[in-house]
Amino acid sequence: MSLVDAFASRAHYAAHIAPIWDALPDEIRGTFYGEFGTAKLPKPGTPGGPVIVAGHVDRHRLEGRPVILVEHGVGQSYPGDPLSADNGSYPGGGGWDHAVLFICPSERVAQMWRAKYSAPAVVAGCAALDRWHDVSPASTTRPIVAFAFHWDCLLVAESRTAFPHYQRAMPEIIEGLDKAGYAVVGHSHPRWRRTLSHRWHDWG
Repeated sequence: MSLVDAFASRAHYAAHIAPIWDALPDEIRGTFYGEFGTAKLPKPGTPGGPVIVAGHVDRHRLEGRPVILVEHGVGQSYPGDPLSADNGSYPGGGGWDHAVLFICPSERVAQMWRAKYSAPAVVAGCAALDRWHDVSPASTTRPIVAFAFHWDCLLVAESRTAFPHYQRAMPEIIEGLDKAGYAVVGHSHPRWRRTLSHRWHDWG
């Protein structure tokens, strides 16, 4: 039986892989590579068993190795735009011929992978949120409104951020919601956290 390795070049990729990695039986758990792992990745072409990744960027570093993809988001896709229709970042995109398994957040995403590849696609939700399943939410009598902004990914218009359209109005929006009795939560994509975290702090 081949050992299963993992590779993550970014912290949020590692966060999506870690719960699955921790659940692997000891006898098949190999090495966690990358900046957030325990060792540097072997040179491309080095033979070995499957490697768990959480993004197409990391797949490119594993030439010749079978891969297991863990989706690191909700599995959005933009098949109507020729710039992104076959992009490996999105479900059913190209370049995953060496995949042996797709771990998906929803059945819709799984169906998109199954339509293009013979590797099985299983639905497991978002593994990165597993640690919150048994945690009771903070008690509050106020309903919560959450704002979430994607990072400014320049691939296509849909993958960019809407933040500039809301930035000037956000203090007034937050103040209005607060006065109306709502608690407000601000979220940012991990690749944009440094950009937005101080904004959320300034706006309370």
